[in-house]
Amino acid sequence: MSSDTTTPSAQDITQARRWLGRWADVAVGDLPGSDELLSGMVPFRGSWKADIQEWAAAVLSADNLPKKIRAGLERLSTAEPSAGSLLDVHERADRWARETADNVAIDVAERTFIYLCARGQAPAERALAMLSGAWRGGVGYELRFAWLIGANLHGQGDFLDPGELVQRGLQRIEHAAAATERTVKAIDIVRAGERPSDDEPVGPSEEVIHAMLEDRGEIVTTPLAQLKPPPPPAAVVMPAKPAEPSRATKDAWKSFESLAGKRILLARRPDVVAARLALQRRFPYAAEAILTLLRDLMATDVVRLRPTLFVGPPGAGKSSLAIAIGRALGIGATIYPAAGSTDSSIMGTSAQWSSARPCVPLQAIQQARLANPLVIVDEIEKVSLDRRNGSLADALLAMLERTTSRAYRDLSLEADVDLSHVNWIATANELTEVPGPLRDRFRVVQVNEPGWEHVGDLARNILDDIAAERGLDRRWIEDLAADELEVLRTAWDGGSIRKLRRALEVLVDGRDAIMGRA
Repeated sequence: MSSDTTTPSAQDITQARRWLGRWADVAVGDLPGSDELLSGMVPFRGSWKADIQEWAAAVLSADNLPKKIRAGLERLSTAEPSAGSLLDVHERADRWARETADNVAIDVAERTFIYLCARGQAPAERALAMLSGAWRGGVGYELRFAWLIGANLHGQGDFLDPGELVQRGLQRIEHAAAATERTVKAIDIVRAGERPSDDEPVGPSEEVIHAMLEDRGEIVTTPLAQLKPPPPPAAVVMPAKPAEPSRATKDAWKSFESLAGKRILLARRPDVVAARLALQRRFPYAAEAILTLLRDLMATDVVRLRPTLFVGPPGAGKSSLAIAIGRALGIGATIYPAAGSTDSSIMGTSAQWSSARPCVPLQAIQQARLANPLVIVDEIEKVSLDRRNGSLADALLAMLERTTSRAYRDLSLEADVDLSHVNWIATANELTEVPGPLRDRFRVVQVNEPGWEHVGDLARNILDDIAAERGLDRRWIEDLAADELEVLRTAWDGGSIRKLRRALEVLVDGRDAIMGRA
């Protein structure tokens, strides 16, 4: 292996700084994800005990936990986490996950598995060994492990010679070892605030690396008492207000005085585990869609989602899911209905008109006071293709591309604004009806209809909404009894959530009528 393969690059240094920043967040009270723990992240507040208790307390908010698993998690959240308690919850969750493929079950099984490994417990070690088809330390363990990696890289296709599979695995192990060594070196450099020595190859990004190291050196050499937290992430979305705005743009600029030329906060990534659990409780049938979106947050400190198109049948709750995601991530939600839109009003209207108004993404930024709010384009397949008054589809194309949205011309301000941080979710009932150029700009995520197996969580959520809308204490609306569930199933056996809500409203009103007669 050549020496320069283990020399940290500028990207390695950048990733190391981001990783150490995340390390600091976790150390002071941010629960790390399971993937982060597997990457060597410090546990919650630097303590495995605190991590187990905090994680267990968070998972207890899930409604579908089996009774014995819930009891085990309650013990883990309050008492000293013993190996026996961890193993008991892990084995029960593992069986639950195998039987149902439930996402909460998988999370609990994976997390407790990590805790057991961290404790060096024999059951966890045996499980790790079994993954490679050999007991730890057994004859041929390394080659079998390499074969497994090679087979995983090969995927589906023609059979390969076993020797070639082993060779592929060994190459990947060597590559991973070099990458790991570079990462460790990068972290050591960032922590120490040192330059690479003159006799070490630095590579083409030497100036970038040196600038980062000098900056880090200033931080490290500052006495601990004088250290200040870094400023929160922010972005300048629009230029400063002109000294003499035109008569046509004067009113528009006045409405943006508090934002013009100033750094606007970027919403930071929240607790992804907590957000995922909360969303899955409300939308248990959309667990895969939720997980797909939240994966976007694993490698970023701020909320940045890929433009995503939810596709599913009418009544599947696509719009409600998109709104809930915005709220769970702390970025709000601005809805733009595409149905019936025959113009490009999403891009705002010209300052030359008395009804001038900014583009919709800029309005969302103003409303949320964030540079990365969420804009939801509802029923995008119903967008009009008539271009006589401008086209919504054409306007969206420029907004969805980060390169063009960085300098988007707002008609009401007659100035370029930066919309590149705005998050986008669109919904559609039929993918085939979405114009091709728009479809190419989105990641398509399927949202299927809920089934009867989801009725428990869905009914509780809808009853919560009904109570809130009617100004009632939720305790006055009891959950459905067994006989009511039987009646409900005759009206709804899966499908549209709107239909389920109507059926539940009839049941609640029926209760009121009976109570009134009593």
